Amino acid sequence: MASYNSSSTVEARLAAVEKLAQRAYDRGEVENVFSKYMHLHNVFQDEQIKALWVKRGTPGIHAQYTNVGVYTDYDSIMTYHSGRPSPPGKLILHETTTPLIEVAGDGETAKGFWLMAGVESGLADPKNVGTMPEFLYEPEDKNVDGKRVWTHWVWCHYALDFLKQDGQWKIWHFRCLEVTRAPFSENWITFAKKNQLAFDKDLAYFGNDGKAVFMPTPDAKPDKLGAAAEYDMPNEPHFPSFQTSPLTAAVGRLPTSPLPKCQSITRATEMFADSQLERLALLERVFSSISLVSVLLIFVTYGSIPRLRNPRNTFIVFASIANLGASIGTVISRDGLTRGEDSALCRAQSFLVHVFMQSDAWWSLGMSVNTFRIVFFQSNPHTFNKWLYSLICFGGPFISGFTLFFIATPARGPVYGATTTWCWIRESWVSIRLFTSYIFVWICIATSIILNTVVGFRLFRARNEARGILNSRIESTVADHQTVTETNTDTDVQVSEHTSVTAVSDAQKLAPNATNVEPIPPNQKQQSSSSATGSTKSKFWLKDPIKRAYLFTTFMFTLSVLVTWVPASITRIHSLLNRDVPYSYQVAIAAVMPLQGLWNAMIFFTTSRVVIRSVIQDKWGLWVSKSTKIDSDLVEREAAARLRVHGHTDTTDSGSDVELRRLAR
Repeated sequence: MASYNSSSTVEARLAAVEKLAQRAYDRGEVENVFSKYMHLHNVFQDEQIKALWVKRGTPGIHAQYTNVGVYTDYDSIMTYHSGRPSPPGKLILHETTTPLIEVAGDGETAKGFWLMAGVESGLADPKNVGTMPEFLYEPEDKNVDGKRVWTHWVWCHYALDFLKQDGQWKIWHFRCLEVTRAPFSENWITFAKKNQLAFDKDLAYFGNDGKAVFMPTPDAKPDKLGAAAEYDMPNEPHFPSFQTSPLTAAVGRLPTSPLPKCQSITRATEMFADSQLERLALLERVFSSISLVSVLLIFVTYGSIPRLRNPRNTFIVFASIANLGASIGTVISRDGLTRGEDSALCRAQSFLVHVFMQSDAWWSLGMSVNTFRIVFFQSNPHTFNKWLYSLICFGGPFISGFTLFFIATPARGPVYGATTTWCWIRESWVSIRLFTSYIFVWICIATSIILNTVVGFRLFRARNEARGILNSRIESTVADHQTVTETNTDTDVQVSEHTSVTAVSDAQKLAPNATNVEPIPPNQKQQSSSSATGSTKSKFWLKDPIKRAYLFTTFMFTLSVLVTWVPASITRIHSLLNRDVPYSYQVAIAAVMPLQGLWNAMIFFTTSRVVIRSVIQDKWGLWVSKSTKIDSDLVEREAAARLRVHGHTDTTDSGSDVELRRLAR
């Protein structure tokens, strides 16, 4: 036993030593990455710096090179390091010191902090000097080869986050905070007083022609470190950014931690390890599969039961076609990213997600518009131009989705590419994602909510008014009906072509041809009165529940779209404000957005359950509830009445709306 314990202790100690050695090795590798960056920067080899960065599509990437602003996506950072020449007289000599590097316990992330003291210099053509502040240059008596000289001391802080990808350490977050700057001929305090807040662009160098060359405009304002660093961005368009402060302000800017305002990545929620990405992929596939099964059940049920083929269900079926395309796109999950942004799978997934994910919201608006037409314009609930709706609800997203295949720039690349969860519109084209997807979706949601609110107000107000007058109308109708039946007790009455019985439902109207009305025996008077009362209620109440049930279905459809898009929209707003997305937000997207098909299936089967139960009872003789039997009898009576009166079958499938009346009661 003692030997065993001794062996276990040795193995544990060896494992600890091995882990410590690996962390020490990683620390050295991290320092080498930044040292290589500074070497390449000093010798104007920025094209090689690109390889030091994380891969395209890595979440949370950003870089701040000066006090001017921040680059928040991969393409803008690559553009910053593109096409930088080495003009004569230009010198960059940045020397870093006092490295403070920490490697996370899992060996996947690291952070580092350096101080930099260096010099910068350049030559400017005198004819271009007039566009630059005079205090940037040395006195004219120190010109070289007829050109003005500028030579500066510069001090900076560097704070970086690193991420291990494919066994190699890469730069993930980069921040350079310029502390102070001054010409050789002047101290930094007096120079800072003149230079403070003077510039809004990053002057990188003077070109071979002696003209100032500015770097690309950052995507966002810079991180601000305390009150000493608070300032407003000026509007002068032609000046370099040597934003410094007096000594006291410079001291006030000194950070108190290795990563001032820079995202810490040691197991923070912003960090997406491989295991986290795998869990996201699992969620996407599981919930996408649930939606696929749900959509297929809708198709099979709708195709098998003719009485379910009403306009309300037809809307859901067409929306389910969109759900099918979206679920196919999301079930691919991260396989498109694994194949590469330029792969056919990634581009196909991007198209499916872009077109069909938002099409569900378009169909929600279409159903709201149709319900609005039924209530306010007395449109026939059983007729609508489904091909026109299809052209709009599928065609709108398709046009934008197809067009995006052909949009690309050298700096940003193609529109379709990697995101955190799947292939879609890349972060470098975030504005296109907003204006071709999110904006349209929320316009559809907002318009649907407004229409549903207006329709609901109209219906419930009409119902309350009808209740107020129902009793008096019923009494009047019953009295008239009794008068007619008593007058014709012993007489055959010929009803002319234009005669009909008052206050009965459409299904009980007499045929337009002349008809003999049988005398009503005295013992049937009470029955006639009850029949007239029921007919009057039918006239007042039959259409109102159908409309209210249509509103119920439309409201549930809109609610499902709202639930689907809220997490994605919150995530997008958070990323725009903070340039990163917590892992919990990505989990919400992976769990909710693929479930569109499930929501539609729940609506479809909830509102159609009475007819489905009736079909099951008729076909297999299974037991159903009493209320379901009554509703089923009502379907049969209405169909028989139409057949007796009109001599043909019911082609409107209105029987399938009986369950809607039951829901509305």
